[in-house]
Amino acid sequence: MKALLKLPVEIHAGFLHACPLVSREYEILKNSLVRESPTGEPIVEILCESAEVKLLLDRAEEYYSDAVPYMKEL
Repeated sequence: MKALLKLPVEIHAGFLHACPLVSREYEILKNSLVRESPTGEPIVEILCESAEVKLLLDRAEEYYSDAVPYMKEL
């Protein structure tokens, strides 16, 4: 099942920097789009499989807790 993960630009950038460059998590986060939210703020959208969301959530819980609330919404 596909999921659309939405992160604020600052959270996405911080989370991306918390992942090793050769990790699957980095590759998933790197494959994203920056769009304008309904409020006019830029937001990063990442289309991923539910298993990839779990992988990202596990990484965030361990290394970048600021991203966790955005993933638990899914």
